[in-house]
Amino acid sequence: MIIEPEQEPTFEYPDSYNDPKLGFIFFPLNYGERTELVNLSSCNCSVRRAHALRVGGFDENFTKTLFDDSDFSWRLHQYCESRGLKIIHDPEAWLTHLRVPTGGGRPGAKNGHVLGDRNAWYTWCYFHFQHWGCAAFIRLSRRYRWWIWHKRNLLQPWWLVVAHWELIVGVSWAFLRISKGPSLIIRK
Repeated sequence: MIIEPEQEPTFEYPDSYNDPKLGFIFFPLNYGERTELVNLSSCNCSVRRAHALRVGGFDENFTKTLFDDSDFSWRLHQYCESRGLKIIHDPEAWLTHLRVPTGGGRPGAKNGHVLGDRNAWYTWCYFHFQHWGCAAFIRLSRRYRWWIWHKRNLLQPWWLVVAHWELIVGVSWAFLRISKGPSLIIRK
């Protein structure tokens, strides 16, 4: 379990957790009950070395810390599921996460108009298309709506050009990296 300062454990899943395909990425890290899960946070987890190596470790194509854990977890989940193994969330093993005030190495907004910079688009596209191919278009179309076609940009439409440029660069990077394949410790 991972608790942010001033945060309490929760015993409820968010609505987004019910998404049958990608809900696993919304598992609340401060969940207070022992349960089986898919998405680990490398901030506080233990994995048998042999299993981590068998799935190739972390993909070094994730240049920012978003979806790197989810990518590793999804591959580990598939490996474990095929062998009758389980990934367990145990709230007895908990820590307080002291987040870096600047956001650390996560991709994000350039400003109030460009809510998804090229690194955010790259990371989102790389993760989703790598695992779900064309089905990723649905989830990414929602992100496109939220990050680009929001009220602030509609009131100052010149920002639409900048926001679309960040999208084009990020998506280009993602497809370039996807074409080369994941950068894993052990290639399959």
